[in-house]
Amino acid sequence: MALLYLGMQAKTLNLISILLGQVNLEANILRSVPCYSICILLVLITLKMLKISLMKFRSHFALFSLLRMLNMLFCCFISIIIPNFEDSLAEFVLTDGVGYLLMFVMINNGMYFIIDPDGPYGIGVKDIILKGKRKTPRILVYYPIDKNEYDQKVNDPNETLGLLVEGEGGVEGQCRAGAIIHGSSDAHPLIISLCPKNPAMFKPIVEDFKYSRIRALVSSELHKDFKNGGKKLTPVIFSPGWGSSKNMYATNTRYLASYGCIVFAISHTEGSNEFTCDYNQDPPKKLTYNHLDAKTNTDDHGRKYKDREEFFSISVDQRVKDIETLYEYILECDFAQYLDIQKLVMYGHSLGGITAIECSRTMKADSGEPKFKACVALDPYYMGKLSKIMQNDDYKVEQPLFVVTSQTFKDSPITRDYYDNEETTAKFLQNCRGGNKANPNVQDIAWKNTGHMNQMDTWVHSPVIARLLNFMGPINEAVERAHELSKMVITFMDKHEMLPVKLHQKEKMNNS
Repeated sequence: MALLYLGMQAKTLNLISILLGQVNLEANILRSVPCYSICILLVLITLKMLKISLMKFRSHFALFSLLRMLNMLFCCFISIIIPNFEDSLAEFVLTDGVGYLLMFVMINNGMYFIIDPDGPYGIGVKDIILKGKRKTPRILVYYPIDKNEYDQKVNDPNETLGLLVEGEGGVEGQCRAGAIIHGSSDAHPLIISLCPKNPAMFKPIVEDFKYSRIRALVSSELHKDFKNGGKKLTPVIFSPGWGSSKNMYATNTRYLASYGCIVFAISHTEGSNEFTCDYNQDPPKKLTYNHLDAKTNTDDHGRKYKDREEFFSISVDQRVKDIETLYEYILECDFAQYLDIQKLVMYGHSLGGITAIECSRTMKADSGEPKFKACVALDPYYMGKLSKIMQNDDYKVEQPLFVVTSQTFKDSPITRDYYDNEETTAKFLQNCRGGNKANPNVQDIAWKNTGHMNQMDTWVHSPVIARLLNFMGPINEAVERAHELSKMVITFMDKHEMLPVKLHQKEKMNNS
């Protein structure tokens, strides 16, 4: 019956034809791959096909969610009982079409149910469009709500927000980003194998991301501790990395909200994020991923740049303008009266990490004081400001600064082929410390057994893929690492008195 049900779905038949057309297995490759790898892939294909066939039938949401859970649990299970599973697949994946097949079955969606913050508040979330402001960034706002209400409603899919990609536009952006990565001259062979060159072929992989859920209640009331004027919210602006979006950092942002912060996560407008719109135009103009083609050093409009550093410098400068637009909104928004603007924190990951650093350096109030009172940068991608850092001792952040560098980021293709990340990080931190190695305002962590994607939600939906690409630490440690990172950031903010509530228990920021 299940096969008959699948067969009735034209979409499923189309997907099967795509897969059969892509996969070209050779007998000697099959003999070199452990049998359990092939069996695992077959189980995952079955689960994935069942999920796809149920996607459009909301009446089957419970069954669809169960299948997603089984898919995710199965991936976690095999990563624990077979720790070297991804290693045994490495050669197999390089076979024509197998990488695509692996992407198709291994990416999990909807599983934002693993990790819950330990703060005293529940989490609300609201999607906002900054109409009337230059190009209009989309903002996802996380904020504290009543914990009892949260606990009662959070498991109801009708109460929570669909996340990970922003509808059809987000799916399109993910497809474009993947195709550009495939065409990069410097891409790792595994990346080329995993990413099909045709954007349309990405759609079956990421389309069901639209049905992801996050444990945060949509448009719930702000907690009475803040609404009644007793406490002030700590505002945090979050800048996402290259090729991601405001939607892909729910683990980090929810933690902050549970401790009384209001987090404004932005999707940037210069083309580096998967999707936003310019709502100042009628009809709204889609701003889908439209960024660097690493092979030609041009963007989609054919504009050429001298080198990669110039391109990313322009990108960061445009991102800063987005943050300036968001800052103006924050001063005027419905939440403004509840905010402690004197505790405004800038936070970002990767390209968003260097964006956070640049905003902290350059955005000043009329008095000359920095608008941001602290800065958190996860794996900052220094490419856009490389020369300024290495040639100028004055390129620094003077506010409290926390830099987290994952262990494998220095070996990533986006860093190792262009600059020495360890050397650049050391020089930047030296600038910030001003010759005082014990400067209490500057903290950095060399985060062991982790990769670039341990710092975003990729560890939830694509753990095997991220591990194959050396973008993540051991899969069976992913949940622990996610907790760890969020707690390190919370502890840093608590140390500098940026939180409206104190931690339940002080924790030392150990190099883990």
